[in-house]
Amino acid sequence: MRRTLILSSSLSILAACGGQQQSAAPTAEPAAASTAAAEQDTSGVMSIERAEQIVADFEKRYSGAAADDPLRQPASLDDVQAILQRDQIDLFGAGAAFAASQQGVQAEALHAQIELSWGDACVTLAGILWDNAARQRPVARRLALRKATGALDAAAAKQLTDMQASISEATAAAAALMRVASTHLEKGAALAAALIQAHPDDYLGYRVAADYYRMRGDWDNFDAMVKQIEAHNPESNGLAFLEGVAAADRDGDPKKGAELLATALARDPQFTRAQAQLVLWAPDVASQHAELEKLAAQNPEHQIVVWAGDRIRAADTAK
Repeated sequence: MRRTLILSSSLSILAACGGQQQSAAPTAEPAAASTAAAEQDTSGVMSIERAEQIVADFEKRYSGAAADDPLRQPASLDDVQAILQRDQIDLFGAGAAFAASQQGVQAEALHAQIELSWGDACVTLAGILWDNAARQRPVARRLALRKATGALDAAAAKQLTDMQASISEATAAAAALMRVASTHLEKGAALAAALIQAHPDDYLGYRVAADYYRMRGDWDNFDAMVKQIEAHNPESNGLAFLEGVAAADRDGDPKKGAELLATALARDPQFTRAQAQLVLWAPDVASQHAELEKLAAQNPEHQIVVWAGDRIRAADTAK
């Protein structure tokens, strides 16, 4: 349930401006949002330009990605698929651009999927950064009270300063990530709609649409898409992922969700997106640290590892 709430804050722009109205008979096509997101920038919502700058600054500070990684210049749709498998934010842009330059249903599906995965990755990282900041706040408050009474030594004063900076940085980055996520989810929704309209009987379109509806919390349409996936490709590893996240988000059963993601990971040990979910879902900091190390083994350059890894490890050490 918690993840659905996080996603809804990102997708509220889409739902409020041009999103499809739910009905008793779910349809196959997710509706794209209008341009109202940009218009809302003057009413207190962080502008997309500002959000992208914050994310870029945070990425520059923390990213450990190799500049010569060949996936930074994908040369085939197999490369785009590899980018999706890595679930790595700083590769998504190149993957989306290459997929957009190609023709055919596979290219269209990969383009839509990479935009949705990009948005989802931003939301997942934002949730982890918010969680970490929330864990730090009680300690920071106690230190601030001690400082107010003059009972803080130099070491504790530095700890307070560092912690306040960390909380501020994490919350600003999380807010920016959510703003950036909305643009990719909006684009992915439009691409999924076009894909299904052009190829109504193709499994790939339903797989992409199910992901969109799952992130939006539109469970009637999600179920309709899942039925189509089951009919076209019941052994899909993506189906196990979708059902796992739905079990946690919709049904409030993270244990079942984790079991389904474990099935997906058993089929594909490099299914990085599934492992990233397990980091977000971890019930306590020790479990989160353990899931983080599994993610780091899959992809040491994943944004959760390089942006939030030290924060998670420090929280586990300090508990």
